[in-house]
Amino acid sequence: MSKLNFKKIRNIILQWEILLFRKYEIPTFLILLLFISNMIIFVMFGYFIKENINKSHNSKINKIIFEIIDFPSDVKLVIKSLLNKEILYPNVLINNFNNLNYFYKDGKIQDGAINDKGYLLLSSFSNQTKVCNVSLIRISDQSVVHEWDNDFNMLKGHFNIDNIHRFRMLHPLLFDNGDLLYSNTDNPLIMIDKYSSLKWIKKEQYHHSKELDSDGNIWACGIMNGKDSLSNFSKIFNFRDDALVKISSEGNIIFKKSIATILYENDFLPTLAANFGTDPVHLNDIQPALIDGEFWKKDDLLISLRNRNMVLLYRPKTNKIIWHKVGPWLNQHDVDFISTHEISIFGNDIILYSENNNPDYDFISDHNNIYIYDFYNDSTYTPYKDILLESKVATPFEGLHNILPNNNVFIEETGNGRLLLLSNDSIIWEFTNRLDDDYLYVLNWSRYIDEESIPKMFKKI
Repeated sequence: MSKLNFKKIRNIILQWEILLFRKYEIPTFLILLLFISNMIIFVMFGYFIKENINKSHNSKINKIIFEIIDFPSDVKLVIKSLLNKEILYPNVLINNFNNLNYFYKDGKIQDGAINDKGYLLLSSFSNQTKVCNVSLIRISDQSVVHEWDNDFNMLKGHFNIDNIHRFRMLHPLLFDNGDLLYSNTDNPLIMIDKYSSLKWIKKEQYHHSKELDSDGNIWACGIMNGKDSLSNFSKIFNFRDDALVKISSEGNIIFKKSIATILYENDFLPTLAANFGTDPVHLNDIQPALIDGEFWKKDDLLISLRNRNMVLLYRPKTNKIIWHKVGPWLNQHDVDFISTHEISIFGNDIILYSENNNPDYDFISDHNNIYIYDFYNDSTYTPYKDILLESKVATPFEGLHNILPNNNVFIEETGNGRLLLLSNDSIIWEFTNRLDDDYLYVLNWSRYIDEESIPKMFKKI
């Protein structure tokens, strides 16, 4: 390299050094102006994107931008979780109802709650212990009539519990003698007495709903665990095979049958096999008929198969599907008999894109819906549509409802941590179980119990 070229290069380097390391004086007001203007632009941009997402659920680009904008909230949750592992998901949810706390709304007990003669069997997490318990609450005066707790040391002697702060007492079922039945998701079924002492455990996997039949036996959602009589089919295609399980109040299994086998034996294999996946059925509710109806018999089962968008009537005595319907509900939870010729269905009404631990979904109408199907004329109607939209009831997963004799409806909006009692045109009361201003405790399929159905030992004297 020539001396001239070297000198040229050295001069260029020196000029860049002078430029890069020169001290610049920028007026303070200009820095402040840039900061404030950028913050305003960022907020306006974020608001626009969020509003646009609400109007256009199918835009993947918008969703990506939304996740970037919402990243500080996620960081906040992670930091709080690291500082206090007891509030790790799933026992808490982001609080979207700042004006609600317990039965208080805007700092005042709601009139609808004061005038409600019913009871709430609440399954949620305790602010004192940070673990799940069940409380029987008299709604009119918000008093806790009785509580059931978990003795985790006792339970750990029977099966493994990874994290007591995530253990859910799911869909507790109350008996007249004060006994309580529950399970964690895909865990053993547990019966405790009114003093929370263990009575029995069924060491298989149970999930979702628990209901009593006309003889006081329990119908629960179970899993076949590889013992399906449809052996070749289930072995070749590795799938979760949900099962109907009938259990006596003493804990003895009376009946157990694979849902896949029921579908296969009733010539529903094409329905079962469509878009198969690892969870083709997703049984989430079994409702036994307590009396004869005009289109069913006592002890027939009304069954919800979420991943088939299917509701069916099944007669265990003859192993026959006597009626079925797919939609208009989508990914539904909770089905009920409501008259001698009508049933109701809680439709989550989402389009589900995947079945992994972080499923992607879109609502079809921004809210859940309650469908009434009338067997008389093969018709479906949605009498609570407007109030569900107005109250923004929108849980993508789980959720339940109970239409009361006066046509008011009790709803657990599980995914958002809210309970509601609605008429067809108004909100009677709302409820949340608040941890603090930022978080609500998860709800675990609570029940509304009318005054006449409460066990005598818990009635107000």
